[in-house]
Amino acid sequence: MRRTIACLLAAALPAAAPVFGAPLSDTLFDTEVARAALAEELRAVLTANPEILERALRPTAPSGADIYRDARDTDLARIAAAAPHLFGPGWPLIGAQPGAPDGTGRDTVALALFTGADCAECARAETELAALLAERGETARVIDADSARGRALMERLTLDALPSYVLPEMMVRGHVPAFVLTRYLDR
Repeated sequence: MRRTIACLLAAALPAAAPVFGAPLSDTLFDTEVARAALAEELRAVLTANPEILERALRPTAPSGADIYRDARDTDLARIAAAAPHLFGPGWPLIGAQPGAPDGTGRDTVALALFTGADCAECARAETELAALLAERGETARVIDADSARGRALMERLTLDALPSYVLPEMMVRGHVPAFVLTRYLDR
């Protein structure tokens, strides 16, 4: 009963409209006795129900990884489903000398780069990526987003910006500087 009264009182005070030109809180608790009584009621409620303070002082929010888990898992599933079309034959290679096998009888393809003719950043992204990959001994597939196959692949991956990079475990929209790509490739 005490808890109900205290909660109703606490909820009503901020929302109460002014009464006769003065806020309700000014007229309801204008004596020391009234303020002491409210304090005692609130203390009793909070002592009996410490979870109220616990929730207020330590809100439970999911960690950053948890917030994006579903989106990340969906992206990884899309990449896995599209992997043969992204990293397999059918698109030109850039980077290390194409045809250098990785021991499995196929080219080592580190990522796929989506580019388009009307993309101002795409040529620069491709040039920087080719130099970085040549230095690292890796290759990338360059996918023409203007082709029907390229557009369909972008749609399957829900990519909406050019250039876009697709690595086996992540997708990145927009131009990425070489030093950032190095970190992604080193994962």
